[in-house]
Amino acid sequence: MLTGKRLSIGLEAIQVQNELFFKDLVMLFNRMRTEKAYDSASMKNLGFEAVVFKHTKLTIKLNIDKDNSINAYVIPPMVDRNNPLIYDWWKPYVDNTDVKKFIKAKRSDIIKGYVDLAKGEVGGVFSQIVHQVTMHRGLVETDLLTAEEKAVIMLHEFGHLFTYYEFLGHTLTTNVILHAATQAFFKSDDLVKRTQIVDETCKALEISLDDPSALVSCNSKEVFQTVVLRQTVIQNQSSLGSAIYDVTATEALADQYAIRQGAGRHLATGLDKVHRHYGGGPSYFSTGMHVFCTVIRILAFFALIIPTFGLIFLVLLINPALKVYDEPGARLSRMKRELIASLKDKTLPPEQRKA
Repeated sequence: MLTGKRLSIGLEAIQVQNELFFKDLVMLFNRMRTEKAYDSASMKNLGFEAVVFKHTKLTIKLNIDKDNSINAYVIPPMVDRNNPLIYDWWKPYVDNTDVKKFIKAKRSDIIKGYVDLAKGEVGGVFSQIVHQVTMHRGLVETDLLTAEEKAVIMLHEFGHLFTYYEFLGHTLTTNVILHAATQAFFKSDDLVKRTQIVDETCKALEISLDDPSALVSCNSKEVFQTVVLRQTVIQNQSSLGSAIYDVTATEALADQYAIRQGAGRHLATGLDKVHRHYGGGPSYFSTGMHVFCTVIRILAFFALIIPTFGLIFLVLLINPALKVYDEPGARLSRMKRELIASLKDKTLPPEQRKA
């Protein structure tokens, strides 16, 4: 996960898999429909949680929400609120209780976890954490999607969990450096020595401080760590230097996970059906509707820039690039590129390459 510069995040991913996980999920969704297994207990009896663990070593607790919308979601592990793949609005809810539980139980002096990109599995403590996964009843019962398309929606959600652990090494490395820097800093009262420590810490974490001289005279460990950690989170939040890309990157990585499980085509068709079902948005507008909306936006723009407040509002609050998902066209194009890239894997079985 750390490539090039020490804290540069590499978009590594699982290798193209053998489709067995995808096929098992498809089988489960077909059985759900046949046996009308539309609640959490019935899904557990079908072996849904066991199938997920078999192929990923992720322990999940599956819940069925009564909501009729076509949707599913996962709760991020309570391990690391500064993980770059967690949305900002989720961070206050990630309280690291999963880690605290293992420390309190004293299961080991060292908590170990790993990610196997070749097999698409996690291990160690990552397998023991219980991950909350929710499917809306609308997804389970809908006739709009095929079993394959329902299965790939869940693969996308499991991709969120898997990629979360892929990026965990980034913040763990930060913690080690921050701890060492704090110990060295408060062992010395010499301002020159402290200045060197702050400078070396900033270089190691690849950050810059607005007023490093103020930190040099700091006498509180909490203040020192808070200032450095906050700046690290802000400046290293994205390998591209912008938090805007982190938002869509989270979804893009989950898409990539699903595609490398052999479900790329069904991800594309399923997303297209869901987009159309819920109105589609601008990507599905007719030419006439596009022209109409563009005219309205232009009129609204000039109406708002007349008063000073309107101009400030436009500049500071409206950011058309800030969104969770890419536009459908861009997202589908990225899926196509990922499928083409997968064909370069020389170990891919002929039948899978043909598919």
